[in-house]
Amino acid sequence: MKPVRLAASLGAAFMLSATVSTIALAQAPVCSAPVKVLAQPRDGLTLLEDSKDEFQKLSGASFQIDYLNENDRRAKSRADASTVGNYNVYYVDEANVALFASSKWIVPLTDYYPADYDYADFDPGRQKVATYDGKVWFAPLTGGGDLMVYRKDILETAGIQPPKTLDDLIADVPKLTNPDKGIYGIALRGARGSGANVWRWMPFFKAYGGQWFDGDKPAFNSDAAVKATETYLKLFKDSAPGTQTGSWDESTGAFLSGQVAILVESTPLSGMAVDPKTSQ
Repeated sequence: MKPVRLAASLGAAFMLSATVSTIALAQAPVCSAPVKVLAQPRDGLTLLEDSKDEFQKLSGASFQIDYLNENDRRAKSRADASTVGNYNVYYVDEANVALFASSKWIVPLTDYYPADYDYADFDPGRQKVATYDGKVWFAPLTGGGDLMVYRKDILETAGIQPPKTLDDLIADVPKLTNPDKGIYGIALRGARGSGANVWRWMPFFKAYGGQWFDGDKPAFNSDAAVKATETYLKLFKDSAPGTQTGSWDESTGAFLSGQVAILVESTPLSGMAVDPKTSQ
């Protein structure tokens, strides 16, 4: 029997738990071995650890989540799914759902979605993100929109108001950099790839009016793309050390350790940024 592989995105492993639990209520336990999950640390997944006993009681088996940072998780999930397939659930995000789905490394979520739940309850925009080739591949429990966070103390000392426009950001970042004190104006993603520097470069591209296609042809070689790249490189002069070859983990890590004045990153950062246990 070919193993079933599901995709989890930003906490969608909860949906796996709900699916198995719902089935288990109506029949004998459905799992004969621990469910193996490959993911990266997110509240939606780490909190799932608290329900291990309940999951085992309802499903007949426990689960094991192997956590990796963003880049390592992407690399290992592709390598594993395309070869041995050791995992039952892969953390798949918007950057690679098309690859996993078209390669048939995962199965459509709705084939296993519990009847007691209505998928239409999810935000329509997020449903589109989870859909590829007319099929749903993961439960979009939360999204990764952009969020700006900043060190109030650093901005107040410098006499700078939080930037309200892109021009403000470009002007303020160099003023906030003070390498002698280990403080940098911003942290950006330098690692190459669709889930790395492209993820953070893209808002600049769109802000300057960039379009992905001109008709049916890619339109990256445009004035907007050039200006976005120039702006990104200019800001990178004041990006914290280690971010030049880094991604999410390095940029957020620099901010959470107190080295960065302003950070624009995905919204999963929000809780960590205001939690004194994780943020300095």
